[in-house]
Amino acid sequence: VELIELLGDILVQTDRKEMAFKHYLLVKTIREAEKWKVDNRLLEKIKTTSNNQSITTASKEKLKNELTQFWNEKNAKKAEQQPNKIENGIIKKLLQPKQQGIDGFIETSTGKTLYFFAAKSEPIYTKLTVGKKIQFNTTTAAKGDKAIRLKIID
Repeated sequence: VELIELLGDILVQTDRKEMAFKHYLLVKTIREAEKWKVDNRLLEKIKTTSNNQSITTASKEKLKNELTQFWNEKNAKKAEQQPNKIENGIIKKLLQPKQQGIDGFIETSTGKTLYFFAAKSEPIYTKLTVGKKIQFNTTTAAKGDKAIRLKIID
């Protein structure tokens, strides 16, 4: 139950009060079902996230199902951001290096242009030059696909 409450705290910090409320309510429901103490701190968290919703004890199973669905959707979105297939391409452009690393663009074998970033700490950083053949994975980012896990093709 402490972990569920902590998730509620994190959701409050990310301005997801409705979901935080449901987490806190589940904690309260579990504590009551197990005849554990429900402290005032938890009741205050419920009150501040309730948006005038009913604070009566909800069905534990209903709350668990709602929260399971919420977290499964989060996992599905995360899975969408996982690396896709391995592709090949050529470095077409390197931007001005920054303190953290360098940004650049790769033209894929299908003619698509993808953004990439290589940190200075990555071994490939010193080997990046325009025209180098490269192997990489793609992942979905906020502004479209981008190349990750770069490897030089000899």
